[in-house]
Amino acid sequence: MEYDPIKQSLARLLGRSAALRRLFFLALDILFLRAWYVRRELRLLKSRITNHESTILDAGMGFGQYSDRMLRTFKDATLVGLEIDRRHIYGGESYFRSIHPKAHIVLGDVQVQPLAAEKFDLVLTVDVMEHVEDDKATFAEFRRVLKPGGYLVMHTPRVVDSEDDPPLPPPASQGGMVKSPASRGGDG
Repeated sequence: MEYDPIKQSLARLLGRSAALRRLFFLALDILFLRAWYVRRELRLLKSRITNHESTILDAGMGFGQYSDRMLRTFKDATLVGLEIDRRHIYGGESYFRSIHPKAHIVLGDVQVQPLAAEKFDLVLTVDVMEHVEDDKATFAEFRRVLKPGGYLVMHTPRVVDSEDDPPLPPPASQGGMVKSPASRGGDG
């Protein structure tokens, strides 16, 4: 199914209304199970990311639902929303300028991010990895832009090829969180 025309129609419906966009974000938070998982992980991270001037990357920000959530969770944070194409921001620039002035939108590819090394305390990427050609390059970029001890929160859909596929094992760490390798003293 092609989702871009649906997203473009929603963007036209929302227009420049901050109130409509906020209601849209609230509806998405209720309707999509992935939003529940992301919200849970952000709540767990809130006690771990105590830097009052933390920096966050929303890699593949789209409408900005998760950018909005993170800026409401981490009140003093600065956020960079990375998106590959302005069309995929769906008119959210004015919302973030007016509601979250500490948010900056940057156009670029997650596989070659136009961002400084060791800049972010948290990187969030939701439903992006299934769209990239080089997942290893993307993960290398996430590692590069994360500060030592930073966190990566990722959600991606699982496509099951057959009923014979083995189930995925549970995450190895508490709450599904894994600290960046640089913070563990190991190399990988």
